[in-house]
Amino acid sequence: MGDLIPYRRGLYRMKQFYELYKDDEKVSSLVTQLNWTNHQ
Repeated sequence: MGDLIPYRRGLYRMKQFYELYKDDEKVSSLVTQLNWTNHQ
């Protein structure tokens, strides 16, 4: 169960990022250009 904590923390950070930048077209277009290794 302890190994879920980093996973939950990552989900929380992704949710925060989304809520902060969801209406920002510039950020949205840049994120689509990143590959998965850049999202870590």
